Amino acid sequence: MNQLKKALIYRYNPINKNPKRSPQNNGYHKHKDKLNHDNLENLKKEVKKLKKTVRSLEDSQRNYKKIFENSPTGVYRTSPDGKILMANTAIIKMFGYLPSKKLSDYNLEENWHSSFPRSKFKKIIAEKDEIKGLEYAWEKQDNTIIFLRENARTARDKNGNILYYEGTIEDITKQKLAEEQLEKSEKRFRALIEKTSDAITLIDAKGKNLYASPSTSRILGYTPEEFLRQKPFSLVHPDNQKFIDNLLSELIKTPNKSMSGQYRLKHKNGSWRWVEFVATNLLGEPSVKAIVINYYDITERKNLEKRKDEFLSIASHELKTPLTSIKAFAQVLQKHFEKLGDKKSAQYLVKMDAQLTKLTELIHDLLDVSRIQDGKLIFKIINFNLDELINEIIEEMQRTTIQHHIIKKGKITKNIFADRERVGQVIINLLSNAIKYSPNSATIIVNISEDKQNVTISVQDFGIGISKENQKKVFERFFRVETPYGEMFPGLGVGLYISAQIIKRHKGKIWVKSKKRKGSTFYFKLPISLKNDNIDNNE
Repeated sequence: MNQLKKALIYRYNPINKNPKRSPQNNGYHKHKDKLNHDNLENLKKEVKKLKKTVRSLEDSQRNYKKIFENSPTGVYRTSPDGKILMANTAIIKMFGYLPSKKLSDYNLEENWHSSFPRSKFKKIIAEKDEIKGLEYAWEKQDNTIIFLRENARTARDKNGNILYYEGTIEDITKQKLAEEQLEKSEKRFRALIEKTSDAITLIDAKGKNLYASPSTSRILGYTPEEFLRQKPFSLVHPDNQKFIDNLLSELIKTPNKSMSGQYRLKHKNGSWRWVEFVATNLLGEPSVKAIVINYYDITERKNLEKRKDEFLSIASHELKTPLTSIKAFAQVLQKHFEKLGDKKSAQYLVKMDAQLTKLTELIHDLLDVSRIQDGKLIFKIINFNLDELINEIIEEMQRTTIQHHIIKKGKITKNIFADRERVGQVIINLLSNAIKYSPNSATIIVNISEDKQNVTISVQDFGIGISKENQKKVFERFFRVETPYGEMFPGLGVGLYISAQIIKRHKGKIWVKSKKRKGSTFYFKLPISLKNDNIDNNE
């Protein structure tokens, strides 16, 4: 620095050792003094600039050192035989080196894991003088194993001899462990998919098959590869095609939405197989990007249900005729004993007739179930006064119970187009259930209301109530509610199923709200105007 300053002074202030002092030289000296002054000013500027440059250089060195020491990535330089010449704090922490010990006492060749010895590293880097993204295991000073990713290069002299290796190292242990865990999970998941009895299919938003699990072969006879070559939904039964189209259209509207149902698929041998499925929209899930369909074969169950329905239909028809005859004979005998004055025998026959009436109602319910299953439940749509029908039914039902008081609230002013007998059947069923399932309460409320397009009827009791789990099942066939003591209430469990089907065929809606031990309210809504050709006689 001092030498530089002297040179600058000499440059800008040359010394004349023998100046001639004469009046004629005054102008020369003035000019010389001015030059010396200018040179001095320039010198000051140069010195100032030089100092600034030195400070910048020192700042850069400090910043570099700070970055070097604080970097989370390990930075190193080693001799060709592995001795550490330079390493930052990250390297020391990463390898578990003691800060009190000299770095030169450590050698990188000593801790390479046996799965990837140092000799491999040297062989690779010797070919191209660099390594990028090399991953390997490393044994720390405490014998724990970590995983590293390294970028390195060689530095050579002019004769091509290796002077040192230098590079960067990242600890990727967490990432490696996560990858191993993910791989294990994928293997378990794949094993579950491949060995489960359920078939799993992935489809895109247009219904194109993207994946089929091995169980596809067991259920449909197609290998997964053959199944994937089929056109979207080409194996679906024609009668179920509309159902599937509507389901897919509804499903893709809502991410993560799940829908379930049953439909038929064509087996490779040409037969039709019934399957029950759950479809979930995971199109927005980056790892899936598909609609996932889980399904399993229920053909045998369906065949069994069909045989059971056929039996019920035949049994109901066969029982109906003799039962009608027995009921008629009982009524004749009742009148005969009344004429003879045998009141006791006549009373027995009255009770017998009541039981025969209940049996007749059960048979009618079974017949209705069979007709619903076969799509043969016929409706007669007429224009009638629903308010009058409700009044008639309440009056009739009130005669059957002494304990309960049935209260009607609201009024319907408009006539509706519907099947009067079937709508009456629904109201009777709801009132009968309200009486049956509220043995310790005294009030049942029938609420009715209307708007421009619909009428709404509700029947409220204050009885045992229905759990949330069972609220989803009450409209299923043969489902029965338990008493508070775990016993089943009497009945076949088909009344609400028939009611739900009647309302559904009228393009209406039926639902329930209930709380355990606080009672239930059953609602149904019907359109005011319904034409015969709008009635749905099929499932």
